[in-house]
Amino acid sequence: MTIRIIKATDVAAVVDLANIYFPTCKPTDPITQANRFVSPSLVCQAKDGSIQGYIGIKYVPFQLKGESITIAICSDFMATDEARAALMPMRMLQVMLKGPQHASYTEDANITSKLLWMRMGGVIAYPYSVYYTTPLRPLTLALRVVGSHALQVVGMGVDKVLQVLHVPYFHTKGQKGLRVVPLTGALLAEGITALMPGFDLIPDLNEHALANTMEAFKVESQFGRLQSMALLDSENHCVAWFMYYMTLNRRCEMIQAESLPGYERPLIEAFRHHAQVNGGVVGSGRLSPNQIGTPFAEQVMCRPGRNWALIHSKRPDVLQAVLTGKAFMSKSWA
Repeated sequence: MTIRIIKATDVAAVVDLANIYFPTCKPTDPITQANRFVSPSLVCQAKDGSIQGYIGIKYVPFQLKGESITIAICSDFMATDEARAALMPMRMLQVMLKGPQHASYTEDANITSKLLWMRMGGVIAYPYSVYYTTPLRPLTLALRVVGSHALQVVGMGVDKVLQVLHVPYFHTKGQKGLRVVPLTGALLAEGITALMPGFDLIPDLNEHALANTMEAFKVESQFGRLQSMALLDSENHCVAWFMYYMTLNRRCEMIQAESLPGYERPLIEAFRHHAQVNGGVVGSGRLSPNQIGTPFAEQVMCRPGRNWALIHSKRPDVLQAVLTGKAFMSKSWA
C-alpha cells in the first residue's frame, strides 16, 4: 500500500469509507463532499487502486505571540481492516506529522487514535479534553434509552408541558439585557478579537476568512442543520456566541461556544434555550480551558476523558501554549 495526497478522483471512495465508519452522518451532495475532502489530506491506496484509508488535513495560519506559524488540523481518521493489518494508520500518521507545519492538532480522538498519536511523539492536550453533556428534554432523553419511539413521543409532550409550566430543570430561560441575533462573520471576528488578549496562540483568521468558514458550515449537511447565534450587549457588542449542528436524532453537537469573561452563564443558558426551542433533546461539546470552573461548567455534566484533544510539535513554546490552556483551539478551523 502507498500513502499519497488525495486527488479529485479519490473523493467518491473516501465518501464510501466515511459512510461505513460514520454511518449516522447524513451524506452531503457531491460538490460539498469534494470541498470537504481536499489536498493536503492523505489517502492510503492498495495495489489494486482501492482507497483503504484517509486522514483529513487542513493547514491553518496561527499567531504565536506575534510570530506567524502553521498548524495542521487533523480530522476524519479512518482505515479499513486490511489497512490496519498492514499498520497503515501508523504510517499515515507518520507522514502527516512530518509535514511542513509547525504543529499538528486534533480533537475528538478515540483511545486507539490517542495511543497511535502518542507513539509518534504527540501528547494529550488535557485542557482541551473535557467534554460535556447537557440534557434539554430529560424525559425524552431517558425514554430514548429504552428505545421505544412511542414513549419518546410521549416524553416530548410531557417535556413541553413542564417547560411551559417553568418547572425547574425542565425550563430554560431567555436572556434579559442581551439580544440573541444570528451570528455573522463580522460578529464572530469581533468576539474573537475581544477574547484574544487572554491567549498566546491564536488563529490568524480575518473577518472574510471567518465568514467563509461559516458559509462552509452552512452548506455542510453531513452532521445536521447548522445553528449559529451571537449575544449582544446594550451597546451591540458581541459578548458571546455559539455554533452547533442539530442532528437527525435531535442531538445538538457544539462546534464552538465562547464568551467574554463574565458572560459564561448567559452563554450556556442562551444555548440551552435556543436548542430546546428548536426541538433539541441533548446538547454536547467540549469545554474551553477558560470555561472550566465557571458557571458554564456548573450548568453541564462534564465527562473528562470521553474523547481526547491531541497536540504534536517539536517547538516547546507551541506545546506550552496548548498544554497550559493559552491557545484558542477549536474544531471550527477544521
